[in-house]
Amino acid sequence: MNFFKRLYERIYEEIYYLSPYSIRCKLAFFMFSRKGYEWAKANDLDLSKNGYPPKRGLEKIYDYEFNDVIPIFDNSLLKNLLIEKSLFIQIGASSGKDIAYFANKYKTNEFIYTDVAFGAVSYANERYGYLKNIKFVQSGATEVAKINLNSINRHQKVILLFKGITSYVDPKKISLIFKQFLGFNKDIYIFLCESVETTNNQKKIYEGKMRYMNFSYNYKKIAESENFKTLIWKRFDPPKEEKGLSRVFGIFHKKA
Repeated sequence: MNFFKRLYERIYEEIYYLSPYSIRCKLAFFMFSRKGYEWAKANDLDLSKNGYPPKRGLEKIYDYEFNDVIPIFDNSLLKNLLIEKSLFIQIGASSGKDIAYFANKYKTNEFIYTDVAFGAVSYANERYGYLKNIKFVQSGATEVAKINLNSINRHQKVILLFKGITSYVDPKKISLIFKQFLGFNKDIYIFLCESVETTNNQKKIYEGKMRYMNFSYNYKKIAESENFKTLIWKRFDPPKEEKGLSRVFGIFHKKA
């Protein structure tokens, strides 16, 4: 039974990823409703015993301080942009715990949660819907700008958060995540927290061609090829004896 279930899901996923956006929206309701809800709930339950985000000194990723590898929660540029009432959009927000943290802290700002999975959107809305400054939107990563056009047009500065989601994007479409915002006469800031492959522990970042869970994107190269300027780019490698994924953090900016 489990074999046929996995086979069905694999075939369904192939149809989904090869379909145009209008068809994917319909498929996503059936494909991701249950799985998306469960995934988002598991992601939300996987909160640190030290609180989320944990205070400095209480949690590590490999040998690094958590808040150095994922420095969005105390980043001075991000804080200043939020103080200036910039629009905040998280792409692939899953459980919603990250965007909820900022929405709770900056209650007069406008926040937009997006995720391709209807189930994830449903869970996040149930969990964090009490925060009235968050709009919950079902959207693929490459259609965010089009779907949220009115909100983007109301702001001069836009913050985009990519955190653990771009590895799911088809290699043929990865540049569209950046490209979709080029037509706006706005200041666009991208904060990116992702994982990348290491090759034989050489800590190389290279471009890959896998369809699913691609951890080989060169995000810096992709962003700069779409006319974004790199403000910060850091990589945090696993210990030499481990073959885990390296973590990368980047801030990219496109001027109005």
